[in-house]
Amino acid sequence: MSISICDLCYKIERPSCQDEITIVAGLAPTTEYTLFIRDKFDHDFTQAITTDSSGDITIDMTEFPEGMFTEFSGSYELSVSTEDLYSTHEPLTIGGVEYPCAILDFIKVN
Repeated sequence: MSISICDLCYKIERPSCQDEITIVAGLAPTTEYTLFIRDKFDHDFTQAITTDSSGDITIDMTEFPEGMFTEFSGSYELSVSTEDLYSTHEPLTIGGVEYPCAILDFIKVN
């Protein structure tokens, strides 16, 4: 399954320059996944993640290039797979609604 430009992705905003961020994802608890992050230039980045006991994910931002996630970076598309290839997508369940992906933006915090 691939994500279509017509799919509705969940919008997320987080402060810039954090070492980690947690996203309510509604995935299976304590399960290993691969997180895919696509930037505005269609560059793909991955991170092996394990959900917590609630099925939420925590992204270790220190594993990515320094300065990658700022208010100037543009939007990032996030998707999750049970494989390390970009071939399957697990739906993110947020507020009782399933989404194929999330759009992550960073905002400046004084």
